[in-house]
Amino acid sequence: MVKSRFEIYNFVVHQAAEDADTLIVRRAINMVSSFNTVFVVGEDIYLLVLLVTLEKGHSNVYFKKPGKGKAIEQVYSPLDLQAKPTVADNILFLHAFSGCDTSAIFGQEKKKFLKILENSEQLNKIVQVFKEEGADSDTIAAAGKKFLNYTIWKP
Repeated sequence: MVKSRFEIYNFVVHQAAEDADTLIVRRAINMVSSFNTVFVVGEDIYLLVLLVTLEKGHSNVYFKKPGKGKAIEQVYSPLDLQAKPTVADNILFLHAFSGCDTSAIFGQEKKKFLKILENSEQLNKIVQVFKEEGADSDTIAAAGKKFLNYTIWKP
């Protein structure tokens, strides 16, 4: 109903059949060749995760997270995060493991997980199991426990 109403006023409307965030990011990526700069604006950091995962090689697409309360507005470039191999290779894991849409897991900031993973070769080896096709549930559970033990209970 809303889509029809917007189309009456000549708005271009795309309705997501499945995941709206993925549609938003894919539409933004498709527009980078037509505009000097493309911003995906939203509060959900998953939009940035998708940009880092799906957007390859364009320097004119950004994620803008508006300020809210005491938090200031932030602008992120997917290329900056892609330039860090640990981030690019593990961003989906980090997003899922650090609580997805929650602000933190066990009171820990998402950035803490990223910094620890960037600085620990041992943890990088541990998280590889989450990318292995056919990894058994016991191995995954053990790796998850090791990761939590290292990141939550150690400074």
